[in-house]
Amino acid sequence: MEAILYNLGNILTPIIIFLGIVLFIGIIIYIITAKFDIHKKSIRYCGLLSGFNNKQIIILSAIMIRTFLELYLVFRYEENVYIYLAMIFFVDLVYIVLLHKNILFELINIIAQIIILYLINTLKEYSIEIIDQMYLTQVIIVLMIFITLYSIYFALKNFDNLLSEKKNTKVVKTSSKSTSSRSAKKIDTEKTQSEKVQVEKKQIVKKQKEPPKAKTSKKAKKPGKHYKQEG
Repeated sequence: MEAILYNLGNILTPIIIFLGIVLFIGIIIYIITAKFDIHKKSIRYCGLLSGFNNKQIIILSAIMIRTFLELYLVFRYEENVYIYLAMIFFVDLVYIVLLHKNILFELINIIAQIIILYLINTLKEYSIEIIDQMYLTQVIIVLMIFITLYSIYFALKNFDNLLSEKKNTKVVKTSSKSTSSRSAKKIDTEKTQSEKVQVEKKQIVKKQKEPPKAKTSKKAKKPGKHYKQEG
């Protein structure tokens, strides 16, 4: 029990840092969007984060948490590194399951990142406890720069995949709406045509049932002319 509480206490530090970063980003976005103007570039960039459904929000959160944990391990030495590596793998697994795009590539990518992060942490431990030489420090710095660029690049790539997924879902929704509206219009036109045909049939039957009209007699002669003939 004490070991579990000790490990949870170690995890508490990156959680607090992560929440602070999220709060800081939220304040910046609030300041940017306080005076709303559709023509501002800042509003256009913030518009990228709007219109996500619940699934896409979870994917975006997984990308952010994974990238934060990777950068946290790059710049900090942790004794319980296995817990952080397991968290990184689990979060990336959530991303893979929900987005299900380039699954094999994503698995190879996250395994490579975990190996490099473990190597960096082991070299830090070796330099702290056993030996501290210049060449070892240089190797650690090079690996830190590499994994930083590597994780940021793939985070942006995953975000681009998320935006394409968002665009595809919008296209599917609009196409389904257009097809439904077309089918509804087609049904309405068919109904109106059938109603017209029924009305025409009723008119024809009504005309057939009506009796023929009597012929009108010729006009009678005027009485003035008749009197003239008798006189």
